[in-house]
Amino acid sequence: PWRNKQLKLFWTNDKERYANYIIEQKLPVSSLRSTIEGYDNNQNEIQVERSSDDSLCIQVYTSKIRSRLVDLIYETQKTLLTKIKDKTLEELSQLHEQFESSERQLRPIPTDLSQLSKALVLWKKLMEDKPEIEARLTPIEEKFKLLDDFMMVFKDDEIKRRQTMRSAYDSFVTMLG
Repeated sequence: PWRNKQLKLFWTNDKERYANYIIEQKLPVSSLRSTIEGYDNNQNEIQVERSSDDSLCIQVYTSKIRSRLVDLIYETQKTLLTKIKDKTLEELSQLHEQFESSERQLRPIPTDLSQLSKALVLWKKLMEDKPEIEARLTPIEEKFKLLDDFMMVFKDDEIKRRQTMRSAYDSFVTMLG
């Protein structure tokens, strides 16, 4: 039945909706890890389950069913990991953009009182937001650790942005003074 185009479309959309739902919940990384590890456990349980019970008279050949279930669980897990990766990279890009934008706006020396006033307002806002910005770093790092544990692949520029997140934050803090 899963070969039917309508069912395949439904299943694909359902995986996407489920993954989006999980991401929208803004669960802690430990909950995301538990969910993903649950998929691994389910796959393993299905693969090692005996195909029949000796106490029954009828034996049912279930290896194709088990194989397809494992595939579906794997696809769902992969979809969720991909959504986590996309969201984490989006959060990382937002942080880097905030650091770069702040620097672009605060680095030039003001030439008049209007520019000085604008820079001072921005500086005060960034100083107020600094604890919240710092609090965003660790969850992003934890999500990257989770993605590494499940062997998600990143592009070179994504790796570079990830590796420079802390140093970019340190430069941001230094700039604020």
